[in-house]
Amino acid sequence: MVQLPSLHFSPCDVPRHVKPLQNECTLGWDNLSYTVSRRGQHPKVIINRVSGRAAPGELVAIMGPSGSGKTTLLDILADRISSGQVTGQIDLNGRPRPVKTFRLLSSYVSQEDALTGSFTVLETLRFAARLSVPANVLATEREGRVQAAIDDMGILTIIAFLTITSSYM
Repeated sequence: MVQLPSLHFSPCDVPRHVKPLQNECTLGWDNLSYTVSRRGQHPKVIINRVSGRAAPGELVAIMGPSGSGKTTLLDILADRISSGQVTGQIDLNGRPRPVKTFRLLSSYVSQEDALTGSFTVLETLRFAARLSVPANVLATEREGRVQAAIDDMGILTIIAFLTITSSYM
């Protein structure tokens, strides 16, 4: 595995000893669809039968082109949708999500706040990891997760050079 100078370890060197969290929550969604009504037109399907899972300590990437429904999916999962029709199942720890209290437990950073155009891809991944990985996870473990995401996406050779606003991405 090729390493950038700023990453001084391999994923094999990352310690896996993390203090247990008291309130771990795994969010799952199955066959989720979202449809909006339009005056004088047929209803429009915004999200169609999407399934997924986000567990504690995981960095989950929701990717797709502009207008594909990524933010809408996050809004649905965080219970921020007030109109339209949502179908499918959203579970918290394998049980139906508690609608009345879920907003108190959930949040996300919108894309405008999370991605700074002058950040490199590496800086953006590190920033996202700092926001999403629990505070009790060691910095070396968090960096290991960033490295794993880089390896999974196959972007090792470009991460330190391209910015988020670069036309090559």
